[in-house]
Amino acid sequence: MDQPVFSLIYDVRAESGDRWIAVAPPDGSAVLALVTPKPQSEESKLIDRFTHVAFVTEDVTAKFHDWRRREVRFHHPPQKPAWGGVFASFEDVDGNSFAIVGFDDVSHEV
Repeated sequence: MDQPVFSLIYDVRAESGDRWIAVAPPDGSAVLALVTPKPQSEESKLIDRFTHVAFVTEDVTAKFHDWRRREVRFHHPPQKPAWGGVFASFEDVDGNSFAIVGFDDVSHEV
């Protein structure tokens, strides 16, 4: 599976077992930090669910096709909802759901 849409830039596991990683897109325009939750914590119950995290892009359709070639699992192709933007939702390898979103008012500010 060729999914490295983001590159791993930092990965550390503390003696306590806690793990902190950071990933970034190829152009380095953002960094996403992820921390593993404690087993049985409220946060651990959120794994394998919708995250309410959206990545803004200027061209959702192009990003959709690029990421599909990398075997990212999308729930649906880009859609145009009533609010006027474009979005497509997808899953990471752990089953967490995210979205890529294009909305002119926001995309032009990026």
